[in-house]
Amino acid sequence: MTCRWPQCGGWKRPTYTHLLATLHPREGEEFTLSKRFINEALETLKRAFDRLERPSSKLEEYARKLRMSVKYIARFVELMDGENEVIELLNTTEDKILKTIRVNTLKINKWKLMKLLEEKGFTLKPISYVPYALAVIKSPMSIGATHEYLLGYYIVQSLASMFAPLALYPYKGPILDACAGAGAKTTQIAQHNPNELIVAVDISKRKLLGLKNHVSRLGIPNVVAIRYDVRYIPRLNMKFQTALVDAPCTGEGLIVLPKGRKMQRDLRGLLDRVKLQLEILASVVESVIDSGIIVYSTCSTAVEENEYVVSIVAQEYGLRIDKINIDIPARKGIIDYLGLPILDEASNCIRLYPHIHRTEGFTICRLVKK
Repeated sequence: MTCRWPQCGGWKRPTYTHLLATLHPREGEEFTLSKRFINEALETLKRAFDRLERPSSKLEEYARKLRMSVKYIARFVELMDGENEVIELLNTTEDKILKTIRVNTLKINKWKLMKLLEEKGFTLKPISYVPYALAVIKSPMSIGATHEYLLGYYIVQSLASMFAPLALYPYKGPILDACAGAGAKTTQIAQHNPNELIVAVDISKRKLLGLKNHVSRLGIPNVVAIRYDVRYIPRLNMKFQTALVDAPCTGEGLIVLPKGRKMQRDLRGLLDRVKLQLEILASVVESVIDSGIIVYSTCSTAVEENEYVVSIVAQEYGLRIDKINIDIPARKGIIDYLGLPILDEASNCIRLYPHIHRTEGFTICRLVKK
């Protein structure tokens, strides 16, 4: 396989993964993506927030407990099926969330790994709609402290986060993982197609070092990592057929977890995240070829961060919001919310909730560049 980029001089399948480069915009150069449609989208959102009604005293008490502003929690009534479901969601506890691992089928099959771990006292259960996922029902030790883990037979990964890479099918390369983090999704993509170049980009040096450790342990042969602000990715003159944008978000979907309950949430913080998400997604779209696929996901149930963001970018760039052909019992995307201009196609997005699916809250949208 030959690289399509002149700067790589005819890329062949690598035998190891390494940190390719730390790149920075030129000194004094600022982010220059046209801000017109982004600023308009943020102003529309501010006006929608002004229309929010004050929630009940019961929800106000939850807002104080969860360190949310009153108006922030008022959104949940619009998001869910009434106040009773909001309370059901907020009362979901961490022990209701499935603990899962992803089998590295590049090294071992699911049944053999189950046998090895069950001999150590683990109780595992296959998950029917993700062929390489196992739920950890009983754990005599830390699931990340086994010999099999060190050998790269599996990675600890939440179930919800496994769905975003599944939506990338058919995994045509070159592939961009735009906000790669420590690489759980990067390595999952490589598991589906170990023969296509995957470029993993993240701004955090610490996270990319974690990614390097994971790809080395899992034996992934086809990933290069770049430390870079992905909002500038069009300037690298790279073109991708497929891209995953697991965008930085409020973490609203983690609200049932201890780390999620500690997060400060208000409408100002939400607006800041939406601005960043619009900038990132727009830049990635510009780096994907016509007919290319972009999967956008967040660990958030906020419509503002998901259906609204993809609707704004889809309208600006002429994208199609595609159906996601994954056989999972997810809810559809929300298109009627606070009077926001959300495309009907955004109902093709899928949503996961802690109190329904036993995962963290998660939203996934699949875009096709026309």
